Amino acid sequence: MDKHDSELPKTFVACSERFPELQKSHEQVGKTLAEAGPLDEKMRALVKPGVCVGVGRKSALKSHVHRSLEIGLTRWCLA
Repeated sequence: MDKHDSELPKTFVACSERFPELQKSHEQVGKTLAEAGPLDEKMRALVKPGVCVGVGRKSALKSHVHRSLEIGLTRWCLA
């Protein structure tokens, strides 16, 4: 993880420490989405909330929804 660890949810940090390979895969998803194209930033931002719903990660879902709203996605897009 990086210098912003103190800003991360405690459950995320604990899970990352307990399952480091899962954390590496999580990071790789973001990198792959960014590099693979042709998805723009807003479209990429829709992927992780979908994954969070699929695996039942409510706190992660809240975080990704918040980030998505910050970059300009509407609540309608996330519904």
